[in-house]
Amino acid sequence: MLYVITSLAEQNATIDPTQGATFDTVQIASVLIGVFIPILVALVTKHSTRASVKSVLLAALSALTGFLTEFVNSADFVWQQALLTSVVTFVTGTAAYFGLWKSTVDDTLKGTLVKD
Repeated sequence: MLYVITSLAEQNATIDPTQGATFDTVQIASVLIGVFIPILVALVTKHSTRASVKSVLLAALSALTGFLTEFVNSADFVWQQALLTSVVTFVTGTAAYFGLWKSTVDDTLKGTLVKD
């Protein structure tokens, strides 16, 4: 936060409070992809795989989604935006898993592509 403030001060930039945050369609697509990442994790992991390994895989796929989204979205790669998109995708994937997919994914899809 301090870095952002000093960076703005050095550039003599002004912050317009009337300007709201906007989302690009690619960022919205990243969030929607985050809903389906837990299904991909369930397909490629064994039924007996520990939850910590699955969460690391979910985080890695979320990071990949966030960084690819930023790479595709803008001409200038901004790693802070890529990191923020990755975090949002991870939170979306975690919420989607526990709120939507847990009963379905746990019973039917786990271990579909990889057997114990």
